[in-house]
Amino acid sequence: MVSHFMKINKWFLLGIIATACLYPLQKYIITDHQVKKELLKLEHLEVSSTYAVNEPVETFLLASRLAEISGLSLGQDDSTLLAVQDEEGILFTLDRSNGKVIDELHFGGDEDYEGVEFVGDKTYILTSKGDLRIINRDGETKAKKIKTELKRDDDVEGLGHLSEKNMLLLACKSNRAGRKKNRNVYGFSLSEQVLDTTPYLSLDPDIIAQKLNREKKTPYFSPSAIAVHPTSGEIFVLSSVARSIIVFDKQGNLIAAANLDRGVHLQPEGLALDRDGTMYIANEARGGVAKIYVIGAG
Repeated sequence: MVSHFMKINKWFLLGIIATACLYPLQKYIITDHQVKKELLKLEHLEVSSTYAVNEPVETFLLASRLAEISGLSLGQDDSTLLAVQDEEGILFTLDRSNGKVIDELHFGGDEDYEGVEFVGDKTYILTSKGDLRIINRDGETKAKKIKTELKRDDDVEGLGHLSEKNMLLLACKSNRAGRKKNRNVYGFSLSEQVLDTTPYLSLDPDIIAQKLNREKKTPYFSPSAIAVHPTSGEIFVLSSVARSIIVFDKQGNLIAAANLDRGVHLQPEGLALDRDGTMYIANEARGGVAKIYVIGAG
């Protein structure tokens, strides 16, 4: 009887000792999620500047009326940003130091506005159908409309300015030729006010997936924003669907790519680069608060 009791207690005590020994180790157990988070911190774009895309140096919390922010641009001076949001024809001017709204300009009716770019003394605003609205900075509030050869099926989402060639870049989220086709970027001549129907860039999903070190090309890299580095001329293309960002050199070669952390970039829809290379990435609210992340140029 005593022997049986001692035998039970021996195994009971061994269990307690084993548990006590293992308990401190629990804090050293690393989950796959934690590993992925740490790896995403290492994601950098190594181009003319170095960008730690998942480690913003500042975060701007945006006003609720910018919950569906869809486009971002530098303003007419070094102190402002411009933004548009889905559906409402309002051009927002933001303080570049904190993201606060300092001005609103009603320029048109409700539509799917996806991009904005300030060039010279004009602001260009893009719709998902590929149409452009032009606002002159002379107090005129009604925007001039330009139709391009792009259509709703192209789902045009990104607008950038390539100053070297005096053209706008229009990035398409879809390809009307087929769901599995390359996504294209088209050039719009500012001097001739004409769209070149030959793609300026063609985004190959296989090559992009390889550059991102992904085993498969889905989800397809479908652009949500585009911006040009003001000094190097490098072209940055952002994808909310693929949650990544890629960079082309001036010759159109894919030179860099980085995966974005979902914990930071919940729905990245806007992109801008200022004169010193600082990057601004705008994220929709998705039920929370819309944000602009400031990524330093190293």
